[in-house]
This record gives sequence, C-alpha cells and structure tokens, in this order.
Amino acid sequence: GIQVGVFVAWCLWHDGGALRLHGTAPLPLAVGLALVAIGQALNYAVFRRLGRVGVFYGVRFGHEVPWCTAFPFSVIRHPQYVGALLSIWGLFLVARYPQPDWLLLPLLETVYYGLGARFESDREQA
Repeated sequence: GIQVGVFVAWCLWHDGGALRLHGTAPLPLAVGLALVAIGQALNYAVFRRLGRVGVFYGVRFGHEVPWCTAFPFSVIRHPQYVGALLSIWGLFLVARYPQPDWLLLPLLETVYYGLGARFESDREQA
C-alpha cells in the first residue's frame, strides 16, 4: 500500500495534481503492459507456491514455511522481487513515459530491491 501511495503521489506531483497516462506510443505501451503482466504472473506464482504466510515473511515470525525450489524459484532466485520490479518498470512505461522523470523512480526501486535481495541472500547463507 505504501509503495502504491508513493507511485500515485509521484505521478500527481509531476502532473500538477492530475493522474494522466502518458504512455500512448504503441511500443512503450505494449512493452509496459507486457512487463506488468509478466511481473504479476511471477508474483501470483510465488503466492501459489508459498501461500500467504510464506509471501509475507512468516518464517521470520516463527511460522513453518518449507523451502521451495519449484517454479518460479527454479528459474529465478528472487521471483517476487523480479515480479515487483517488472511491474514497476511496466507501470512507469505506461504512466510516465516519455516524461523526463519516468526513469528515476524505477531505477531507485531497482536499487532498493537489489539491495533487499542481496541482504536476504546474505541472511540465507548465515
């Protein structure tokens, strides 16, 4: 919810208080929608594999969550992070491209998710 609020606030701020979709060019629009679809499919697959408790870090709250190596974990180490990032990039292609700010927030989110994946991997190895 917080992340969606940040995205909406970003778009409102940069559009003078209105929500407008700028992605009307066919290629960026198609790529953006495809990225959102793939990202959400990955997130759905993670949810199906881990369930609600697993997706929301239940293991850190003492819940038993078995380690999963089936798809999508068999293909991508952090499919939920990748799914979220694909969705963010797709959303900003659709909502902000070709505005000059369209690249900034997705790049920042990529850094955040990359660091999160790195820290999570360090924790797994410890």
